[in-house]
Amino acid sequence: MNTTDTEAFKQSIKQRTMEFISQQTGGSIENGRVSTPQGFTIAVQIGKLQEYGSSYICQTIFITEYDGFDEPLIEPVEAEGPDVDSCASMSAQMYLGGVWYPLMQAADNRDPVVIKSSGPFDTQTFRMYYRSIVMVGIKNKQPFPIVDLIINELPKYLGTKKYYWLRVCLTKYQEKYKIEVRINGSVCADLDRYFTDYAEKEMHAEDTFVMEKQYAIFVNEADDACPFDKDIVSKAASMYIGLLENAQPGRNTLADLSAELTDSIRLDLPSDLDPAEADRTAIALSGEIRIFVPEIFAKIAMTYSEGDSLFLLGKEEPDGTRKQTELKKSQLRSYFYIQQAVLEYLGKRPPRENVEKIVVNSAAYREVRKILDAAEKEGRGISVNDLRVPGTSYLISAEGYRIW
Repeated sequence: MNTTDTEAFKQSIKQRTMEFISQQTGGSIENGRVSTPQGFTIAVQIGKLQEYGSSYICQTIFITEYDGFDEPLIEPVEAEGPDVDSCASMSAQMYLGGVWYPLMQAADNRDPVVIKSSGPFDTQTFRMYYRSIVMVGIKNKQPFPIVDLIINELPKYLGTKKYYWLRVCLTKYQEKYKIEVRINGSVCADLDRYFTDYAEKEMHAEDTFVMEKQYAIFVNEADDACPFDKDIVSKAASMYIGLLENAQPGRNTLADLSAELTDSIRLDLPSDLDPAEADRTAIALSGEIRIFVPEIFAKIAMTYSEGDSLFLLGKEEPDGTRKQTELKKSQLRSYFYIQQAVLEYLGKRPPRENVEKIVVNSAAYREVRKILDAAEKEGRGISVNDLRVPGTSYLISAEGYRIW
């Protein structure tokens, strides 16, 4: 199949997939997306298309948006079939079973499980919906709710947002398996270990590829009272990356850049926000961005593994120690917004020297560099890929700092 034929085939799969989705959801196709009566919009993108003899393997990406979501729910699936209709039908069914069904459970408030968050903020009460499991290549086995394997860990990962979604995907072929756990699209590597025993003993893939996947939707019973949104954080993070990139040694101190960032954030906050609250919010958000931008750069540039935790440092005690409070990255909404801004910047392939100017501000970078340099002096072979950082410690000086 030549390039022209491939693109035409992809467009046909996309159109038929949207038709299947609109039929099953009661929606309509408008402006190249499916609009549903419940207020969701579902966009369909076709990724890789591979031809194997008389069959095709097609990657389909579903992007679900809703006014209450601060970011889209993105679900990639792979379907196989001999023609357009079979690929489109399988893709649609995998999306409907994995994502749409729990979304409708949430919309109708059917069979919720109550979960209370655990973290350094007021306890949030969530309703969790997860009564659907997608299985591929599996025969003679009853569906098992794999989310139950981490149900006691989930309170540690839920913050103050209105909506969260969890995606657990286990795949296996022969003895090789892969575990992927994401919350709102971001990988939570520390949760993988809870599925290892199940993947090794309960997934049988001696002769074929198998997959088990489950979504869970979380709805906070409280309204979201956060004074800033994703756009404010993304804009400020991108601005700070630019400030670090263009800083002149001896002329621009980090304090100067931080002050400029804080002033910019304050101007972007809602005009009806109490002035004192606006000042606290701008200082706190500026501090989070100032700390996490170089740490995320270092993690990506040096490729060491990092855990899911953040460690909030308290005021210094008389003996010089500080109290340390652990939370998860998913509980601090700014973290993954900042990470996305970093990834978008790196996606533009900036000059290496610009990246290095930012990375050297990372505390983790300096510590990892010390370990690698010491190992080299002692003649020990250590790769940065062998190193693991449990998480990032941070200190915010704003009075009345609140975790959002």
